[in-house]
Amino acid sequence: MELESLLVQNLRESWGDHAEVRTAEAEALPELLVSEPVELAILNLKLSRGSGFGLVNRMRRMEALDGMQVMLVSEDDSEAALETHKAGPTPADAYINGADESAAVIGDRVVTEARALVPGLPEPLPEVEADELVEVAPP
Repeated sequence: MELESLLVQNLRESWGDHAEVRTAEAEALPELLVSEPVELAILNLKLSRGSGFGLVNRMRRMEALDGMQVMLVSEDDSEAALETHKAGPTPADAYINGADESAAVIGDRVVTEARALVPGLPEPLPEVEADELVEVAPP
């Protein structure tokens, strides 16, 4: 099973109805988020077209998305690229670099970071994972 599928499963198992998965092509995603706002967007660095860096940059420049938390997840050895983006003008709120880690470990790290970014999330249920875009709303 690929990382995205495991992460989606993990978030749903952790927060049930509090996690809503929405997927869209990178070009359409910012507009989807404007029309259907979320508190936290979890994006995979690797997208079917483009990169998570470009998508985060575009989202950060959109006034309508101010206040939305964004987490960028990578399963590759991209530490230098993540650090460069983090220091740039349009950083994400959190970065998870899962190089040399299993999808389950990456999923646990995503859940922990999501709880830090979105106050009021319930304690997760047993084990966890995430996808390109996920809304996590407090009860």
